[in-house]
Amino acid sequence: MMRIKISLVKTAIGISNIFNEAWPNADMLKSAKKMSEPLQNNFAFVACKNDRVLGAIILQEVTCDTKPALFIGGIGVSPEIQSHGLGGMLLNQAKNRASAERKLCVLQVPSDNSRAMNFYIKHGFKNLTPNMNFNIPITGMLYDPLTS
Repeated sequence: MMRIKISLVKTAIGISNIFNEAWPNADMLKSAKKMSEPLQNNFAFVACKNDRVLGAIILQEVTCDTKPALFIGGIGVSPEIQSHGLGGMLLNQAKNRASAERKLCVLQVPSDNSRAMNFYIKHGFKNLTPNMNFNIPITGMLYDPLTS
């Protein structure tokens, strides 16, 4: 079994470099860089093995309908180890943090990305009303630790 260390990262440089280092052409890099600007409300869990980034989840503290929440701004796993449980481990870190802080955990996913939708549903997220974001159909998803 592969030994992977998951660490909390709170620095702007650390957050913006996570995806840059592992996936220089990833679309979520734009999101990661944007999210690292207001540092006080952002952090990431990073999975590493032998100092190599294998995956990360970037979180932002937000308010969702007046309730405190953690917004998942990006999650990524290195392609060679996808479908081996690391994405679920990172997502569980976010859910555990939300539970410990009594917060919702929310995210947005393109409505036509059935693989991602099924992944989040498998991990206890519920679909919210689809909407349009940048002319792309987006479905909001919610994990409520008090009801899940």
